[in-house]
Amino acid sequence: MICVKDASMNVLHLSPEWADFTGRDIASSRGRGWLDAVHAEDRPTVDRTLEEASRARRGCSLRFRLLHRSGAGVWVSDDAVASFSPEDRTFLGLLGSITEIPADRAPLAAEGRVGEFHPPPPMPSTLTSVPRDLLADHLLLARSLAEQDGDRAILEALDFALYLVRRRLERTAH
Repeated sequence: MICVKDASMNVLHLSPEWADFTGRDIASSRGRGWLDAVHAEDRPTVDRTLEEASRARRGCSLRFRLLHRSGAGVWVSDDAVASFSPEDRTFLGLLGSITEIPADRAPLAAEGRVGEFHPPPPMPSTLTSVPRDLLADHLLLARSLAEQDGDRAILEALDFALYLVRRRLERTAH
């Protein structure tokens, strides 16, 4: 599932799989409404990590329980990169992907790390089918690999491509 958050960590865009997975409509999940689908015990960790990411203007990796449409808390990984305007480097927020974590790899408690981006492999239950969201998902994975490789030119090109996709996703969200 693709998720776009603004600089204040309000959700601007969620892929259609959000509604399928959580049973919650996308319109009411925008802004801070998406937090209603986060397990109550995990919300403080999610809030604290996102606030820190916003202040630091950096991406983050979160592991928490998302409430499935069945009512069960399902462990997910929410990994996002920071987005900046190419013109003046204004911090725009985060562009990331939410992926189900297999039960045998789930953490014992919610956790969040700022400045890290290590998305797990996609899972069928949270894989997007919308072409533009799928493009964002693949670019995010490519960026993760490029970061490991350390090639600044490739990272800059991918960051610009992610910026363009983010802008288009923001437009389709309204």
